[in-house]
Amino acid sequence: MKTTTNTIGIVFLILCVSQVNFADTHYVNLNSTNSIAPYTSWSTAAASIQDAVDAAAVGDSVLVTNGSYLIFSEISITNEIRVESVNGAAETTIYGSGSHRCFSLSGHYLIV
Repeated sequence: MKTTTNTIGIVFLILCVSQVNFADTHYVNLNSTNSIAPYTSWSTAAASIQDAVDAAAVGDSVLVTNGSYLIFSEISITNEIRVESVNGAAETTIYGSGSHRCFSLSGHYLIV
């Protein structure tokens, strides 16, 4: 009986650990000259927010560095990710060129 209980406990632990997803951070730098997907370091940062958002999976973060980002179409976010500025709104701005919204949010548990 004890062996059966231990085996069930080990199988349960393996199943729980196999379900753990470790979140990635995807970086955005307006002046990036070496953008390489999935943009998981400053040296390979995306030059556009949408590129980093597209590379992000559920639970990931998109970290945007300082700058004024002029966009010509909405940044579409459809999965549960976090998009945030390195140093806050005073240092990072997004302009929608006066013709549309900056973000289109269609997922659950989004943080922008």
